Amino acid sequence: MLAEADAEIVRLNRTISGLAHLLDTELMQSILIDHGLLNPTDRLAVDYLRFKPGENCIARLVCEYGDRTVFGYAKAHGQSAAQKLKKSAERAHLDSKLGIGRLQIPELGMEINFLPNDNALASLGQMFSAVDRDAILQRIFKKGPNWSGASCEVLSYKPERRLTAALSHPENGRVVAKFTTRQRYERSRHVHKRLVKVDGVGIPALAGWSRSCNAMAMQWISGESLTSAVGRGDTTGCSAAGRALARFHLSANKGFRTSEQRRNLGDLTRLADDLSMISPGQTERARTLALAFEQWWLQQEARSTPVHGDFNFEQVVVSQKGAAMIDFDEVRMGHPMEDLGSFIARMEFHALDGSISPTAAAELVSAFMEGYQSETGMRANGGLQRFIAVALFRLLHHSFRVRKENWPEVISALLERCDLIWREARASQEEVTGC
Repeated sequence: MLAEADAEIVRLNRTISGLAHLLDTELMQSILIDHGLLNPTDRLAVDYLRFKPGENCIARLVCEYGDRTVFGYAKAHGQSAAQKLKKSAERAHLDSKLGIGRLQIPELGMEINFLPNDNALASLGQMFSAVDRDAILQRIFKKGPNWSGASCEVLSYKPERRLTAALSHPENGRVVAKFTTRQRYERSRHVHKRLVKVDGVGIPALAGWSRSCNAMAMQWISGESLTSAVGRGDTTGCSAAGRALARFHLSANKGFRTSEQRRNLGDLTRLADDLSMISPGQTERARTLALAFEQWWLQQEARSTPVHGDFNFEQVVVSQKGAAMIDFDEVRMGHPMEDLGSFIARMEFHALDGSISPTAAAELVSAFMEGYQSETGMRANGGLQRFIAVALFRLLHHSFRVRKENWPEVISALLERCDLIWREARASQEEVTGC
């Protein structure tokens, strides 16, 4: 049954007729059962949404039956549903582990795809085919050892955006392979051609690539995700992450694209506007904050520090050797506080949604900053607080996207926290300048 807040979203987005099924796992599961893809005892998780109000919504599906897991996604279209479904039906498709690889529900304007079928990641069909896999591996590792016969395990999947897999070979070991869209491939390739080693920081080396497949393979980094360490309240990993980030900021990495201010600001404005179709009561407050962020951001001078661009504990692997940074797709030249603000904002977010206690979050942030400052000597100030507020604002829809049950409350608390951080930073600046 739809929660009240989700039912309101359906009401506000009537042009997307299948939206209710993407927001109600029981409704989605009933479709799959009716078409013989699942049994009532099988488990289905709808755990990641990408929502364009009035246009479409994509929901990742994770089906578990026995000891097997199958990834897929459902996409509900808006007014152009008939045209979109026709175009999708014309694409070649393969059977999945569930049998059917693609299913269309015209009366709901919905299509359902199970791996290896993905409308935007065409090369997955070959990667998940025992017959064709060696051919695609030969293209990716054309300048390295022979990876024929390697096995493939899905690590993460974002429909029509990216699939990350672990490739294992009895002689060559393991690597991480990413299959993306052409635009994302070109951006990532641009970065990895320019990345240089940093003393004391693990950075996965490029092991292979293929433009025709929009695929890249990176060295496997052994260790524990910092996400797990954060969940235990382990401050050691956060301190190591801070030191690693500082060394990357101080490194000789240059030649990346510069942060695009106008595009970043447009993203903030769109986030605020989209909120009108998710949580209308918060829209005006969000727009006010977005305007304040825009006015401040345009006054900032361009900086030439290499920044990770999406730095949080999911992008760090820790071991006895220290910390390694992964997923460099968003690397660019910018302000170092962008990364600091991003990391701290993610910690603030999890304190707001109840995943981490506020006390534990404060201790983890303190350890992270101490690690960073031990390498740079930098001290936090009101400028950092403003970057935290902006980064936290970028997480405005995250609780809804990952289907947190309390997402309306999290959005409200997030905006309240953004506003408070912003006002405190402004008051601190006025005190310093004597305004």
